[in-house]
Amino acid sequence: MTGLNTAGSAPRPVWRRSTARPAVTEEPEPIFCGGPDRTVDDIFQEMREYKRLWDEERAKEEAEKKKQAAKKDDDEDDDAALERFRKDRYAVGLLKQDTGAWGDGPQYSGTLG
Repeated sequence: MTGLNTAGSAPRPVWRRSTARPAVTEEPEPIFCGGPDRTVDDIFQEMREYKRLWDEERAKEEAEKKKQAAKKDDDEDDDAALERFRKDRYAVGLLKQDTGAWGDGPQYSGTLG
């Protein structure tokens, strides 16, 4: 074999690891995640902003709870009260229904007629 591949062309070059070493600087530059360095004042201002937003959110939640409590204490509108009254009357009617609908009286109350 003369070093030619089956297609008749010259062999492909082979990649080999380089023996040259990369240049090393005296002091490596520090690499930080998350952007530039923050000072103590920057962190303090950020925490104050988070606290302000948190306090505003709590104030909104408390105002909403007070509003809901006040809404429950108010009288319902007339339509809702009338609907509730109608449903209550229907439920009482069901409770008081005659046992004769299920049989021939109280002695047969478990059998369907």
